[in-house]
Amino acid sequence: MKEKLIYDIIKIKLRDGVNKGMEKETITLEKELAGKTIRESFFELRKEIDERFSEIKEKYLNSVIKSKRDVFIETILSDNEEIYSFRESYHPVMEKKYSVTDIADEFYLNEVYVDISYNQLEDIVQGEYEAWINVAGENYGMKIVLEYDRRYEKKIERLYEAFKLNGKKWQTVNMAHFKRMHRIKVVGYDFQMTKELYEKIKENRDEAVYEFGIYEENILFNKTLLWNIEEKKIISSIFVRPVKNDISFEYVIKKDENEILVENNGTGDILCCYSENLNDLHIISRKKMENIWNVFSIK
Repeated sequence: MKEKLIYDIIKIKLRDGVNKGMEKETITLEKELAGKTIRESFFELRKEIDERFSEIKEKYLNSVIKSKRDVFIETILSDNEEIYSFRESYHPVMEKKYSVTDIADEFYLNEVYVDISYNQLEDIVQGEYEAWINVAGENYGMKIVLEYDRRYEKKIERLYEAFKLNGKKWQTVNMAHFKRMHRIKVVGYDFQMTKELYEKIKENRDEAVYEFGIYEENILFNKTLLWNIEEKKIISSIFVRPVKNDISFEYVIKKDENEILVENNGTGDILCCYSENLNDLHIISRKKMENIWNVFSIK
């Protein structure tokens, strides 16, 4: 009887020990399984996001847009007084916004069109010329150069990126006019340039007199370069609910018959744009954005 009691006690302790060991192993296994599930979920989600972005790009960027007509960029060199006669179809490539900048900035006077052959352009920009301006009865002489206006080049780069974003075939832009747009830059003077005098010269820049030597007749003032593009802001009329799992957002712009190219923002949040018909432009963005868009409207 005593031996049986001892045997039962030993059996119970062994069973408890085994159970505890099994519980410990079970807890460890559950933790491993839980950890594995979290890792797998993370990679599955990341894979799903990558696949979704690829799907959007493949579906829309490589899709055949229903409006198949080629988009051409046209330019016109106009006298300043006549640009309004073209306003229905042509707009200034560069808006003329004169402002008095800080005296430490680069000092520019006027914008000019250099009507000369490409072969001679390099020679004319390497020369140094003279300018005079009368301020409050005093004449001030300055040394000047002609500098290629790279702002036009940057504008074309923006347009090119908009073509790519909207899945449009890029047509080479005729650079004949763009290459001839220059700015008159002041590079030296022999008088004390006070802030007040600096502002007066900038305000009266159109009154300056220039000496360009043999190139006098090749420097054209009061010219504006126009193209068949209007830059403007458009409000998207519809916000479509977030696409699958809030991975991307879709907006719709209602437009007229003109070709509209949306410009991306500084952080590149717009993934792509596409048109299903002539009046709707869809925008796919990686995050929720303001519904005001910068666009190039091509006439």
